[in-house]
Amino acid sequence: MNKECWSIWDARVYFEDDPEKSKIRPVVVLGEDTYYCMSLSVTSKSKDRFYAYKLVDWEKAGLDRESYVKLEQFEIDHNDFTYFIGNLQNIDIVGLQDALLYKYR
Repeated sequence: MNKECWSIWDARVYFEDDPEKSKIRPVVVLGEDTYYCMSLSVTSKSKDRFYAYKLVDWEKAGLDRESYVKLEQFEIDHNDFTYFIGNLQNIDIVGLQDALLYKYR
């Protein structure tokens, strides 16, 4: 199944400090190529607004709790996606784009 921009999936995310370890967690897809998808992690905890965007319509996106999208992009192999959750709502697409533009300007 194609991973469309702004879709949310459960995926196996490997730890940066220990690539042997991983965790299944929600991610937002930003784009894809033949082998990888550029993604952002979703978390239920965030203490720093500069590094995460708080979702407004997290329930409509298919998530089961209040969530934040971390603003650090990373690649995920297509084989590491496990389950489609939903899609970001327009208010969160615009808000996340603004947060990314602000962080990387």
